[in-house]
Parts: sequence; C-alpha cells; structure tokens
Amino acid sequence: MLRNFIILSIFSLSLSAISLSFRVYYEVRFVNKVFVVDLNNGYDFWIKGKYYNRIVGAFYNDSYYYITKAYGVYKTLRPQGCFRPQVGYFLAPFIFLFKNYFPLAIITFNSISFAILLSTLLHLLNPNRLAINILVSFLTFALTSYYVPKIMLEPISANFIILCLIFLITKRYKLSLFFIFLTSILRPEFLFVLIFLIFHSRTYLIGLIFSSLVFSIQLFIFIRCKTDQSNFIKWQARGYYEHIKHMDWQRAKEDMAKRGGFLKVLAEDYKENPGQVLSYTFKNIITNPIKLLLFPIVDYKRYVKYRIFFENFNLGFLINYVYFLYVVIGIIYAFIILFSIFKMRSESLVLYPLLFLVILYSFYFILNPVSDLRFKLYLVPFEAFLIVKALKFHYERD
Repeated sequence: MLRNFIILSIFSLSLSAISLSFRVYYEVRFVNKVFVVDLNNGYDFWIKGKYYNRIVGAFYNDSYYYITKAYGVYKTLRPQGCFRPQVGYFLAPFIFLFKNYFPLAIITFNSISFAILLSTLLHLLNPNRLAINILVSFLTFALTSYYVPKIMLEPISANFIILCLIFLITKRYKLSLFFIFLTSILRPEFLFVLIFLIFHSRTYLIGLIFSSLVFSIQLFIFIRCKTDQSNFIKWQARGYYEHIKHMDWQRAKEDMAKRGGFLKVLAEDYKENPGQVLSYTFKNIITNPIKLLLFPIVDYKRYVKYRIFFENFNLGFLINYVYFLYVVIGIIYAFIILFSIFKMRSESLVLYPLLFLVILYSFYFILNPVSDLRFKLYLVPFEAFLIVKALKFHYERD
C-alpha cells in the first residue's frame, strides 16, 4: 500500500512539475514576466499596479487585487481596498517568508500541495488499485493544470476542499469542517456545503461556531465595502456584450456609462427584443452545467497564446493536435463522470455538494457562457472522489 502511494505521488508530482515549469518558462521567456519583484517600491507595486502584467502566475485583474491585498497586510497588517480583502491574509505569509520571490513561492506551493493532497485522497479511497488512481490523477491534471500554478483563489480553495474530504474519510469531522470553513471565507457559497456537512457529522457546536464566523466575516466585508464581492454584475455584462452585442469590454463600459448601467441596458434590450435575451439566457441555463460537469470546453484562444512557444521550436503544426488531444480527454472524462454519478448516486455526502455547486455556477454565468476551467477546480475534488469510488466498485464487483 505504501508503495502504491509513493508511485502515485511521484506520478502526480511529475505532472505538477511539468505544468509549473512550463508556466514559468513560457511566461518569463515569451511574455516577459518576472518571478522576482521589488517589495520596496511600494508606489509601483501597490498604487499604480505596475507589476500586474509582469508577475508570473498573475491571471486577470483578480490576481492584481489579491496581490495588493497581501502586500497591504505585509506592510500594515491590513489589506488595502475592498475587493475580497480577506484573501490578503491567506497570501501575505508567502511575502513574509519569501519576500521578493513570493510569486514563485505561491505558484510552487499551489502546484506541489495540489499534487500531494490529490494523491493522498485517491490513495485513501482506493489503496490497492494503483492503475485507477493514476488514471484519475492524469485526467484531473489534464483538465486543471492550466489553473493550478496561478495566483488565484481556485487552487487555494481546491487544496482546502481536498483536505476537507481527506479528514471526512478518516472521520476527523472537526478538521474536515475547519478546512471547508476556510474555503467558505474565500468563497461564501461554500457556507452551504459547510452547513450540509455539519448536519451529516452532527458536530453542531463547532459547526455553529464556524458557520457563524463565516457569516459574520462576509457580512462585515459587505457592510464595510458595500461592493459586489462576487463580481456577478460585471461578468454578466462582459458576457452579454461579447455574445449578444459583439462589443469588446472597453466599448461596453462606454455604452453602459451612456445608458445608465448594465441593468438598465438589459431592461431596455429586453423590451426591444425579449426573444433574443430569453433564448440566450435559456441556452446558457442548458449548456453551462454540461460544460462545467461533463465537457468543460476550454477557450481555443488559450492554445493560440501558446502558439509562439511551439513556433519558437518550429513545432507550430502541433497546436491543433494538442487541442484535439484535449478534446479527446474531455470526452473520455465526460463518460467517466457520468458513469460515476450514476454508480455512486447513493454517495449523497459528496454528490449533493457537487450538484449544488454545478447548478450555482451555471446560474452565476447565466449571461456569460462558461468558457474556461477556473470554476472546475472547485468541482474536481468531489468528482475525483466519485470517480475513484465508482471505478473501484465496478472493478471489485467484476
């Protein structure tokens, strides 16, 4: 059994090292990003955001907000700004420990811990069937490795969720609740998962303390900041303008400013052409769960971005084959997860949170079709749990 765990861990760590190395090499060599920053130049780092597009592992504007919150904690013990200030306390330890090298430390830690924790979860569920665990590990990394070495909430939360499941399996319920409590601080929707686990484990006192703390923290942030911490309206606006009005984000912001904001734009467009708005919304309600759960389609532009890497080595012709391979892996994964849900429909403890999150995220993108795998990282711990148990059950029965 120990031998199987060591082999699985080495395999997972190898996949993790490949994705991490590629991320650092590609962004430093071809995008001119850096993994060493100057913490002493606070104005450039914090106020102007000079480093946002230059830090390895930074992704979207979110990374900039998280990094500046951590920098605020590092300098003053208080996160600066109001968008998810709590994240600063999770990332600041990397700045205290690794100083100017903290970007590299964060993405390295995310990658290594994800590999080790995933291997631990798979081994606990299925200690004797190494081939099944290696298959699940490979599929998981194939679908999520692009987002694990990132300075984002998703890899941090995914590690907490895996720890929650590990302690759930070993019946250490208080520790299990603690890690889903940490996840809930970062992602408030996991408060519902926390409450579900409280009733399952019957640890009502500690559960009441954790759930009350999460609610209080989120309420305090809302009262203090008075801003949409989920960016819900922004993401709906971006998707709506891109797919319905065919405008880039800059033009969209100008249009919303002229017409009084996105909600007013949406109401006016609905009056003019309700069929277009309703059909677009209904299409997303149907397709988003499929993309999230069964076939998480990746935006093809991601691979186009990597074209420069392939062309640098005269391998540009491989880009379409890489995409085709990814599609094949996605189809295989779709069949396996469908099979697993059907086989393990009695595993309500894991299945219900998974389905809840799929439905919630599907409506979160009701006007903005799911096009990447960021939110898949919140689902894969539950999916890996179900897949391993289903394949193990099927193998042992036969």
